[in-house]
Amino acid sequence: PSHHPIHLMLNGIQLSPLLCLVGAAVCTSAYTFRAHESVSLTGSFRKDIYLEQYTEAIDYNKPTDGGRVHVTVAGSNCRNVTSVLVNGQEALNLPVDNPDFKYFDWTRLHQSLDGSRIWFSFHSRNNDWLGSSPSKLNVTFVDNDATCYIGELSVKPDRKVLVTYVTTQSNGKELVVHTHNNDKKSVQLEWIEVNGIRHDASKISIGSGQTYISTWSLSPPISKGDIWTVSLGENGESQGWGGRVVPERFPIQAWPLSDDCPFPGLNDGNANELLDAGIDSVLASSSVKKCGDMPGTISKMGSTKSPMNAFVTPKILKDVTDTSNVDVVFLGDEVDGKMDSNLRTEDGKQANEQWPHIPTYQGAKTSAHIGSYSGITDIQGMDAYCAACAPTIIPVIKTLPLQYPYQYLRNARDNHAPLPTYLYSQLYSEAWSYQANENEIIAQIGEAIIAGAKGLTLFQSSHKDFKEHDFSPIKKQLRSIAALRESLRTGDVGGLKFDTTAKLGKEAMIEVIRSPKKVIVIAINTRASGYSNTLCHVDVSKHWNFDDLAIDSITLKDLPVKLSSFAEVADGKTIKPSDAKAKISSGEVKISKIKISSKNILRFFTFDVE
Repeated sequence: PSHHPIHLMLNGIQLSPLLCLVGAAVCTSAYTFRAHESVSLTGSFRKDIYLEQYTEAIDYNKPTDGGRVHVTVAGSNCRNVTSVLVNGQEALNLPVDNPDFKYFDWTRLHQSLDGSRIWFSFHSRNNDWLGSSPSKLNVTFVDNDATCYIGELSVKPDRKVLVTYVTTQSNGKELVVHTHNNDKKSVQLEWIEVNGIRHDASKISIGSGQTYISTWSLSPPISKGDIWTVSLGENGESQGWGGRVVPERFPIQAWPLSDDCPFPGLNDGNANELLDAGIDSVLASSSVKKCGDMPGTISKMGSTKSPMNAFVTPKILKDVTDTSNVDVVFLGDEVDGKMDSNLRTEDGKQANEQWPHIPTYQGAKTSAHIGSYSGITDIQGMDAYCAACAPTIIPVIKTLPLQYPYQYLRNARDNHAPLPTYLYSQLYSEAWSYQANENEIIAQIGEAIIAGAKGLTLFQSSHKDFKEHDFSPIKKQLRSIAALRESLRTGDVGGLKFDTTAKLGKEAMIEVIRSPKKVIVIAINTRASGYSNTLCHVDVSKHWNFDDLAIDSITLKDLPVKLSSFAEVADGKTIKPSDAKAKISSGEVKISKIKISSKNILRFFTFDVE
């Protein structure tokens, strides 16, 4: 006799394969099956996004295979999932040493603290296994040797309506969900499911190119380290996303020079200089090993409620006794150089288990690999610089635009969405032979913000260079970001549609960030020339030369919300703009006569959302 798998269906749900002896009356299963009531199963599929115009010196320059998948399950009987099968392939407990990437690059699974919901995510480059669009996924969840849920879902990578960002506010009492319509026509939602509770959305229409922001009350409040799940129904189809709850904080962090030690209690003068500039977090890693007792210092920062926080590596964090001031578990920088065992690292899983209330973070440097790496950690970083002859991932013979950092940072944000990104700007460093001018740094700070950063990271802080250069205009911009941090954290890019008389991509970069309570219109003067990524290596064309810029108008159009209280944030203070005027009318706001100088090339205008 031979053995054959037989698939049974119960209420439209396929049960686990039963191993049957042909001709026999009895079938046995490796797992028992526990019946469950109505279960919500949704998912989403994001193809890798990359910058086709750049050829990088890396393994995988054209990431056109596969992509990242999110799967959410609500209402199952699963409580302690130990195994997941996707189209027959085991997805958990994958080999770390000499990994086989045939089916999965990486996987991760998290359950809500009350056990009622599952968020499962993975990345695969196997087109044949995933199947053609839409990809049909058969998923089996096993809980302590019992099959607790089996289901089938379809996921399509070309969906036009996407949840682009999710976060909490009011100490976990509310969930903020940004849903963007990329279609050329308006769309009608059918339902929205938040943390397993489905709500009617039949009256919600999202216009072409518009974002719908919804805020959901949570009772009891959701805590750090728990998971959120959001699903939506539209045009008879469903999608779903999940993520871990991260602290309600927008850090402005610096990677310090090894000898500066800008930590309270180690070098108070340097620490206070950073805090005065709005920088309220520093990296604690092996790079500051000369500074002394880092675990003790980080612990004391927490116990004394210091205004300074830290990104901390696991090696240091394991000896920290008070983690109150730890922003992230810093797992690595520029980890995506190769498609290798870094994709299969267990560091993120171990960190989530050991410090469930602290989010994990990894940095990156590529356009083509970042899609495969995005999702391994809770927060994704990215660096790309365009001044002071800083190293780049593309050949030096390639002409760099001033917008080069934005392109890389936004690409990372789009790959990691709807999860948060902390994005880098160039500052002062010994890693390059000379330092960027103040306006070159300010441009890159602005580019990180308009790329969608939920935290700003700076490479590097150098107190010697603060004194040798005019740090004042940079400091003023950082203070403004600090003043806007909560709106930047709860808001997202693409918040409103706009037109402008400025030549985008040539003389200006403009973005509109909308949160539940604020709209921020950000304008960067990019009317610059003269820098060469090639000639700077021979001390020619070393800097961008900026000209003053006048923008006749920026018009916010087709407004889905009512705006009021036009203002500007400068040097951390809310002021009345000295030049720009805003005309607010029904469905439209026109900001006119905007002047941006060649030195202070970044401006933040704000409106209240009524």
